[in-house]
Amino acid sequence: MTLTVTNKPLYLAMGAVFVLNMVLFAATRAVLDLSTIWDVLLFTLTFGAFFFVFARLSDKGFGGLAGRAFYSGRYFCEAMFFTTLISLNIPALNHLTMTIPFPYQDELLNAGDVALGLDWLAYFEWVHASPTVIAVMEWSYNKLSLVGLAVMALLILTQETRRVLFHMEIFFYTVIICVLIGAAFPALAAVDMYIEDIAAYTNFPNAPGVYHLPWMEMLRDPAQSPLINPVSAPGLVTFPSYHTASGILLCITAWRTWMFWPVALYSAIMIASSPIFGGHYFVDLIAGTAIALAVSAAVLRLRRYEGMFAPRRAASGKGALPQTA
Repeated sequence: MTLTVTNKPLYLAMGAVFVLNMVLFAATRAVLDLSTIWDVLLFTLTFGAFFFVFARLSDKGFGGLAGRAFYSGRYFCEAMFFTTLISLNIPALNHLTMTIPFPYQDELLNAGDVALGLDWLAYFEWVHASPTVIAVMEWSYNKLSLVGLAVMALLILTQETRRVLFHMEIFFYTVIICVLIGAAFPALAAVDMYIEDIAAYTNFPNAPGVYHLPWMEMLRDPAQSPLINPVSAPGLVTFPSYHTASGILLCITAWRTWMFWPVALYSAIMIASSPIFGGHYFVDLIAGTAIALAVSAAVLRLRRYEGMFAPRRAASGKGALPQTA
């Protein structure tokens, strides 16, 4: 028997990213730090093995409770397997591409905000004035990965497996586009542009929007051979905002399910937090939204997702394995 693979092109694309990372490690001064990567590798291999086992069992056509358990287990393990592959490959690609010495684009990005009449500093001051707003925004910004996994788990439990596969696909393609564009438009970001002394803003328990600065300096310093550990590497993309794109992707995935409004509320708060805790310019948020919508629209044209968002009376995202395309 052969294992049914729901999306071969997606796994081939992940393989291409891995190969690109290896080429960049060989071509740049960066060094792969393996000191803490083994636990994540074991985690990845474990979920990959369980994905294989549950897929074989679900392909046998068991009915009843056992069939539902195998079916749900298959997609949960695949989602976790693919998520851990992303966590190993995308941060490495992000940091490796940031070693390319493109000039900082803060003046250009800030000019975009000014042209749109958007006052970043006034927004920062408004957020700083309320410790409650700070606490809610900081929580939402830091919990994106957890919320994303929770949404995937709930979709699997309700047999919305096409939506799970759809989200994996749009998530992966969107983050690749954001990383590659971000490498060409590096920035120190809005907090560094506007705030001379972040310590003076005492309502913030942790200095927002500046966590990336030491990493940017290290990666762009030709005298250093930076160690890159995908497990601990923070995101360095300013333009476009991937947090914003992720919030939009979650809303699209949850459209016409009972989760849509809770997800939309969370995403709205999280996106609103991005200019502060991600240090983003407002044009970063606009670009992240545009990319998320464009990728989602393109992927929805694939035959395997046909009718997925149609009203419940006409179609459903539940049921058998989607066809490959």
